[in-house]
Amino acid sequence: MESRTASASTPRLTARTPAERSGDRRRGSSPVPRRALNPARRRGLVRVRSGSAEEGPGETRVEPRLPPVGLEAPPRWDLVHARAVSAYAEILMHRRDAQKVLRKALRPEWPGFDETSGWAGDARGGGVNNAERAAIAEAVLGMEVNRLNLAWLVVDRARSAYEESLHAAGGIEAFGVDALEETLRGHADVVSAEKAFPAETKTTVDANVPLPRARYVAAASAMLDLHWMRERVVSNEFHRDRLAVLRGGAKIQGDAWPDAADAKLAVAHSVPKWFAARLIEERGVEGASALASALSQKAPLTVRRNALKCDSNETLMRALAAEDVPAKPFSGSKETLSRGAPDALSFDCGRPRLGIFGLETYRLGFFEVQDAGSQCIVSAVTQGIDETREIYGETSTLKPIKVLDACCGNGGKTLALASSLSARESQNPGETTDAGYRIDCFDVDARRLRHLVAATRRAGCENVTRVVTKLDLRAVAAANVEANTYDAVLVDAPCSSAGALRRFPSLRWEMEEFKTRLDVWDDAEVDERGSEDVKDRRISDSGRFYDDSEDFSDGHDAIDGDVASASGRSDRTLTRSFPATQRRILRDAAALVRAGGVLVYATCSVLRSENEDVASWFEDAFAETFEPFAFPAGWPAADAENASSSTSTKTTHVVGLTPDAHGTDGFFIARWRRKR
Repeated sequence: MESRTASASTPRLTARTPAERSGDRRRGSSPVPRRALNPARRRGLVRVRSGSAEEGPGETRVEPRLPPVGLEAPPRWDLVHARAVSAYAEILMHRRDAQKVLRKALRPEWPGFDETSGWAGDARGGGVNNAERAAIAEAVLGMEVNRLNLAWLVVDRARSAYEESLHAAGGIEAFGVDALEETLRGHADVVSAEKAFPAETKTTVDANVPLPRARYVAAASAMLDLHWMRERVVSNEFHRDRLAVLRGGAKIQGDAWPDAADAKLAVAHSVPKWFAARLIEERGVEGASALASALSQKAPLTVRRNALKCDSNETLMRALAAEDVPAKPFSGSKETLSRGAPDALSFDCGRPRLGIFGLETYRLGFFEVQDAGSQCIVSAVTQGIDETREIYGETSTLKPIKVLDACCGNGGKTLALASSLSARESQNPGETTDAGYRIDCFDVDARRLRHLVAATRRAGCENVTRVVTKLDLRAVAAANVEANTYDAVLVDAPCSSAGALRRFPSLRWEMEEFKTRLDVWDDAEVDERGSEDVKDRRISDSGRFYDDSEDFSDGHDAIDGDVASASGRSDRTLTRSFPATQRRILRDAAALVRAGGVLVYATCSVLRSENEDVASWFEDAFAETFEPFAFPAGWPAADAENASSSTSTKTTHVVGLTPDAHGTDGFFIARWRRKR
């Protein structure tokens, strides 16, 4: 692919044989620079290549460059269609990550996925403007999120159309039905071939032989036509006959969803069948449907004010407005998360035209991009510290607050902790002469930690944060000295990231069910029952805070760096069992909490096996040393003065946040306090 991209630049006009080039090297001469050949002609030409995967490499020829496209010009829909179809065919055929393929498809001289010369997506030097880039991204990511739904509807409608309508559209192969069935296989019931069309139109495919690329191109094109029909983006009249079939034809009377509840939910809301079955088991059909639908919607762009650099939400909104970026306080689907995310703002118009990093307010450290649910996790920690000190009559003059972010990742929650604790200090001036808090950060991935160090400088909290090593944590546990332990420990554990599906389009197809269930677990480790000497020995003698055999590195370039911290692709690739890993981390972290201190466990999952089941295990194993630490009634949605405004007036120490109920990503939060 890279070599094809390079070939889009103007070629050397004089070809030289390998022998001639070898002779130059022996004589010590250097080849003529490309720029010196003919700059005027080089700037006016571009090399294009004919051929395809089926027809062979073809030939290379030089054609005139197209004039530069206007930055604000409307999209060239033929170019958008060609690039989106080519990119998505590659995603389907080779099971590649949509966001990685999309980055290639947005390059100005991207040659396409084995495309022939003259394909409509060839910019030939003219470039791709902002509107086209946005349209290509929307098309590719929209198809990926709705993969099962679109695949099912294309197959069902194509096979339900009149024979003459199907023939006019190019026949069943024009819709890539066999490639779409391959896409559906394993996620939903495949549409029965017997319900459909005449025998002479059926295709027989050997399951052991890979389908030709042309079948995936046809499938991607049909999916895009249906997607655009649904979104009403472009009329796409050059596919008029196919659109007539996809609209339902004359025979279809509504779409025939699968009979089984899990398969129906899978294709209706485009989630894996196993995931649909788990949601139904845990939430019922209605609750599962609402959550699955919300996980397929586009995620809002939410930011958090940095109290270290910006004194109020109003100040930040005025500064953003000066950059033509309207923002308002975040409000969830049903209630404002006024207690859990008081500094959350949402961008009304989505991602700014120049991007987040192009904003002066971002460069100055006024805000961070962070989901409101993630901000609630941090509030569970800092508010818990204040409540504990109030209960025990402590003040911050006794000693600086010490917090451990045990799975800090890219540092999204570390920065939020610093902001929240800084705001707390500003509300209590005079209690301390220096910073009254310190945040220690730990993660096994050194690359993530390098990102964290740079982020703390921009956020202005480099003096109150430090990176600690596994040896440091073992020493804290082994010393068994109260002064060395932490006032609060946050365990934002690696998980399946099932609650973040709306941010990572390909994630839903990469999740593996067996990793979300508990694997073989050592009974001796489970039966600790809170013994102090056993727990301390786990860190000092076992040689790990995490399991040394596991590397939780991150492969995402996410908008929300905090979510990426919890959902790195390598987490899902290398982890044998998330619940087992979560138990080990939570067990080791418990030994680092001081008497009266707070322990918070969080995931960005919506599955019980990673959330409530892990919390229940911890409470059984550590009942002698830890007790549930309840949140205020209605937290995080209720105002402090009017808790009854929340839909829930009961206190609980576990909270689940979901996009359908709160407008956030899916998160789980549990909180305990170490007994004195």
